[in-house]
Amino acid sequence: MQRRTYLGLAATGVIGSVAGCTSAANGSEYPPYPDAETIELSGDGPDTTERFEITQDGPTLVDAEHMGSDNFIVVLDDPDIETDDETNESNESNVTTESTETNESTDEAEPDPVVASVVDAIGPYDGRSLLPVSTGSYVLSVLEADAEWTATIYDLPSYEDGVGIDLPLKRESEQYDVIGPINFGEQTETEFSFSRVS
Repeated sequence: MQRRTYLGLAATGVIGSVAGCTSAANGSEYPPYPDAETIELSGDGPDTTERFEITQDGPTLVDAEHMGSDNFIVVLDDPDIETDDETNESNESNVTTESTETNESTDEAEPDPVVASVVDAIGPYDGRSLLPVSTGSYVLSVLEADAEWTATIYDLPSYEDGVGIDLPLKRESEQYDVIGPINFGEQTETEFSFSRVS
């Protein structure tokens, strides 16, 4: 059985090396990703995007860029989950003066629409996130941003044999990055090494 996976680099100034490679791999091979759906989003400052669909059974990658100098916080939300704040606002708009019912709180936890954190950075950002999410409808919620931003979402299939970066490989990254798909080949022991560049 052939193994396909993705490697995430999540620190500033990281060099990742798999299986003792001594020369850099061509990181420009992916994207484009074969048979992937691509969703392009952009905005200026805090915003919530239009609903989009994740339809494939592979991972979801998000390339995001923000040239601001302050916080840049982005999450993937499920737009079908209502929070208590939204429910209360809806209830308040339907209240009549004759109503005697009260909205009693329960001990149940409030449903959380946040499915995954995409970015949590300060200052300029240009990076990639790996989101292992199920198929369904989502929105990208930019909670904090002080400049224009762009996001490219790659809805990937589960790749079969013949697709992927072959080992050995080496990659330098200054911010968050995802390498893959990586063709790890047959089930064998694989050596990883990481170092931080100051």
